[in-house]
Amino acid sequence: TLCLLVAAVLVSSAAVSQDAAAAMGAGAGAARSSAAHCRGGGCRPGEVVLLQRKKSLTSILPTGITLGQRVPVETTIRDFKADHPDFYIPGEGPPGRAFGHVTDCVQRRLGLDRKPVFNEGGSCFESSESFAQWFNDVPGVNARENFTLEFVGTESGSFQYENTAFFPMDGRGWVENAYGHNYWFTLEMHADFVYYGGERFSFRGDDDVWVFINGTLAIDLGGIHLSMKESLDLDDLQLTRGAPATLDLFFAERQPYLSNFIVETRIDLRPVAPVGSCMIWGDPHANVFDSVGPHGVLGPSVVSVFGHGDFWIVQSSFVSIQGRYEGVAWAPNSQSATVAVAIGGAFLQGHTLIIEPLHGQV
Repeated sequence: TLCLLVAAVLVSSAAVSQDAAAAMGAGAGAARSSAAHCRGGGCRPGEVVLLQRKKSLTSILPTGITLGQRVPVETTIRDFKADHPDFYIPGEGPPGRAFGHVTDCVQRRLGLDRKPVFNEGGSCFESSESFAQWFNDVPGVNARENFTLEFVGTESGSFQYENTAFFPMDGRGWVENAYGHNYWFTLEMHADFVYYGGERFSFRGDDDVWVFINGTLAIDLGGIHLSMKESLDLDDLQLTRGAPATLDLFFAERQPYLSNFIVETRIDLRPVAPVGSCMIWGDPHANVFDSVGPHGVLGPSVVSVFGHGDFWIVQSSFVSIQGRYEGVAWAPNSQSATVAVAIGGAFLQGHTLIIEPLHGQV
């Protein structure tokens, strides 16, 4: 019944990982050793270790980034004409052109449209109206194109995209190639991920770059400048482990001189599955070959996996529900039955709700 409450957003599954089965068979000790097995890189993609009571169910382990693994990330590029007041042609100067590294060009929080918000009083752009055109479609002002960044897994266990001649709009958009390439464009990238702990993100390039994590500015490299680098540790951002998070990157190439775009990150950029997994066990009364005694009379199972253990009811990046079963006096012939349910997820802010009998009462 509990599983059916969330069935509208989950996919039914009848599979249990080998690590899960091992944890069910040997109890808490096996679960701990299985967790160590996963942290050492032994888990296969899709496996998740069963966690015991009084431990957060949001502590889900990642499957790891492998060398050469390729992950495409879709972005949006808008090409501008060279005469836009915020962009630069050699010999021009202010207004609308902030030279060198300039911070606080945009507000600390993204807008409701998941776009940067103009910071009043800044000196980066000619006006709020001109900046509003950077990441929005404006006929006659910019030309929108889709572009795929292909990230590649490295030996260090990170994803990387590196391009020291980043001209994705050559031959596209307004096709202004007077300086050898089609400069004067912006790029925006949006990604959803699950924060596991230990992730890093670094960017090196030119010109303006703003990176937001969960809607808050984390890297601020505004202005028309040469290639610059900045890195951040996501552990410093007070994120909730096992909880969904967002990454939003905004970039501008504002001058006809060089174009570098290098990203390296331990954030898992592989698409987050929009669904979880669901299993309906009911009360697992197990009748197996070794529980049949003399004259066909059923008795307790000799195999411990059928006698006690834990099992997943719901497992997704948003909610985790786990059941526990063991032999009970009220079941026929001391067979096993569900005796507790644990509920966890980001919505519980790292806590776990346990439902189980206390002194014979639930």
